[in-house]
Amino acid sequence: MKQDITRVDAKDADSVLGQNLQRFVTFIVGNQLFGIPNEKSQSILHLESITHIPLAPPEVEGLANIRGQISTVLRTRKRLGIDERSLDVDRGNVRVMGISIEQDGNLYILLIDRIGDIVDISTSNRDNSASAVEPRWREFTLGIYRLEHQLMVALDVDRFIEIKMW
Repeated sequence: MKQDITRVDAKDADSVLGQNLQRFVTFIVGNQLFGIPNEKSQSILHLESITHIPLAPPEVEGLANIRGQISTVLRTRKRLGIDERSLDVDRGNVRVMGISIEQDGNLYILLIDRIGDIVDISTSNRDNSASAVEPRWREFTLGIYRLEHQLMVALDVDRFIEIKMW
């Protein structure tokens, strides 16, 4: 069975998109493939320094200066309930990768393990079944997409970054 998934280059984007396709930026956290709608993503970043915020919620790693704009760095693994890996950004032992998201004039960075591809997926591949999703992910999942060799969890970015700060 042929899957309705297309990997695209930027120059081909306009000719590939159809009315039943949705574009996602994919990434991996733990062993799970996630995707966020392309229009929510700003850029992929390698972070060199994160400033700790005393008394911040556990999902907040700290703040980072990205091209002169202060950004809140979110611990995606913590938010998803996936075992943490230690970050030692200031000592340069780990290359920390993130995806920047802008919401209501504020910049957020979701820490990720690896970046995937930009993919266009047919909306017919979407499974809205709540039972297919890890229970703690349900509140910020748009749906599950069946890809060729794996499932992609589509995150609702607006709800994912909604963290009670204090």
